[in-house]
Amino acid sequence: MTDIFLKGYQWPFDPRKIPDFGSSLIDVLVYIETVVKGRHVFMDFRQNPLGGSFSFNDLEPEAFNYLKNSDALFGTPIERLQKMNPLAIELYAKNGIDLWQEPLEVAVCAQHNNGGLAGTLWWESNIRHLFPVGEVNGSHGVYRPGGSALNSGQVGSLRAAQRIAKGPKDDHVSREQFEKAALQKGDELFHIIKTFSGKIDPTNSAASYREEFQQRMTNYGSHIREIEKVEKALDEAYGQIARFNEQHIASREQLPFVLQNRHLVLAHAAYLEAIRAYLAKGGGSRGSYLVMDDSGQTVLDSLGDTWRYKPENAELRNVVLETVLGKNDKFESKWKPHRPIPQEESWFENVWGKYLKGEIFEMEGDV
Repeated sequence: MTDIFLKGYQWPFDPRKIPDFGSSLIDVLVYIETVVKGRHVFMDFRQNPLGGSFSFNDLEPEAFNYLKNSDALFGTPIERLQKMNPLAIELYAKNGIDLWQEPLEVAVCAQHNNGGLAGTLWWESNIRHLFPVGEVNGSHGVYRPGGSALNSGQVGSLRAAQRIAKGPKDDHVSREQFEKAALQKGDELFHIIKTFSGKIDPTNSAASYREEFQQRMTNYGSHIREIEKVEKALDEAYGQIARFNEQHIASREQLPFVLQNRHLVLAHAAYLEAIRAYLAKGGGSRGSYLVMDDSGQTVLDSLGDTWRYKPENAELRNVVLETVLGKNDKFESKWKPHRPIPQEESWFENVWGKYLKGEIFEMEGDV
């Protein structure tokens, strides 16, 4: 019961919170029920767990004290939620779910994308003048508390804006070069649109096309990972990319949907390649995923030897994995030493002077 409570704010899956009946054990159990067994899992706010035998005194101190300090040691879960966070009930109601009358279906879902595109100290990618900020930037690490992540995005946005406004201008492409490149890409996109505009079919296979790679990522690219299954999934991903032009749409209004598929199917292959490379390097469980290993640590004794996981390989904290689209439209991965935190002597007046002169914005940084 305490673990169910703790999932409320220990929401990211974390292998470190599995031992000793930690809260992330719930994510594993939900995965087994939903993905492995194909069942549905619900939270029922209308009744307390264990029925009439439920007692607040059975809770661990962290859960008990939270409810006590919130003046919520009473009633059913929905009554306690009404006391502590009524806006949550209203939010679900606006989406057609009445927690007073029905249970809430749950599953383990991805929320954050820790990692992302390679960037410099100005949040500039290896594509010149493309500035990815927020969690899509590689400045996000394996473990990032919400507040730090938000601050990183805000700082990145500011630094990117400063670099754009005051950085070097001599390497910009000319208007003619830009128009030529844009027209070329526009022609490629128009060709795709023209192709699918002539493939109207009530069966709308574009929807099932998306469901295919979504299910693949749920099964093999989520918080439960195995090297053999990921390798097989990656082969299937490349096969699906090759079948992109075989999709049909029900109407031209669905053209944006199929164009999204073009990006998403490619992205899911990139993720699977990065996961494969990490596991092939001997990477273990860290961040928000569990790496399965027959000789590893037991998830839960009652689950048997089937559910064992490999601990983190701490040596990989010293390197960064970069995955790029290489030859034959296949993704390739390489390992690079991580950039250490700068250790430098600086003097305020000197740094402030460079800032006023705009010299600081000309500093270059490795991607």
